[in-house]
Amino acid sequence: MLRALSGLTTRGRCLLAAGVAAAVCSFVLNERDLLRVAVFVVALPLLVAFFISATRLKLGAARALRPDRVSVGSPGEVQLELWRNGRLPAGEVLLEDGVPYALGSRPRFVVERLPHDRRVALRYPLQPVLRGIQQVGPLRATITDPFGLCEFERELIGHS
Repeated sequence: MLRALSGLTTRGRCLLAAGVAAAVCSFVLNERDLLRVAVFVVALPLLVAFFISATRLKLGAARALRPDRVSVGSPGEVQLELWRNGRLPAGEVLLEDGVPYALGSRPRFVVERLPHDRRVALRYPLQPVLRGIQQVGPLRATITDPFGLCEFERELIGHS
């Protein structure tokens, strides 16, 4: 239960606080209509948080480095594929791949609507500046609901 509530965003927490404040005002002013609004405003972020934590949206990802070995100063490219299983709607998905400083900047992608029937292909360049074995990863996804009230972070792919 607390794990689901820990995923509330600032928007979700503010909506929850506004609902509680409206409920208190409805008791002080003896307004039943305001209490109905307060119940809805409190219930919305709670239901979204419990729904998202209970459904466990299943995301999948694959990573490929082209070419497999990249020498210093030569360009390389990482190809990512992202997909989801199931028919539950996905809100916004923020992807961030862990790339060492020696390989370039840390790539971040925002996928607004992740379709359930096809894969989304993403690419980003690598430009090594130091010799040695460098690891790319982990690929982390931050998943939000369509209202932006709740978000959860998941690791999709480890180091490679």
